[in-house]
Amino acid sequence: MNLCAFGQTLTESILSPGGVTMAIVYRCRHCKTQLAELDEYKVDIKALGWDRLSAADYQEMVQIDSGHIVCQVACEDCENALQRNPHYHELDHFMQ
Repeated sequence: MNLCAFGQTLTESILSPGGVTMAIVYRCRHCKTQLAELDEYKVDIKALGWDRLSAADYQEMVQIDSGHIVCQVACEDCENALQRNPHYHELDHFMQ
């Protein structure tokens, strides 16, 4: 997969010698709950599995915010709500 298809800022930093060291925050895309934080993690997109994402999924899920890499995922509660209520997938936001 062509890494340049991912975000230029993050990609260029990762591909530079030595990579980049940033905190990685996993946050629920629906309820915004912070699920995990990896402090000053040396980013290896292959170890994180991000190289298997399509360019569109990567753009949607991974951003840089305030010097941290934020990976937007679904928490267990929101995933369960989506499974119980499939029509929620049609909504931009189902959490109030």
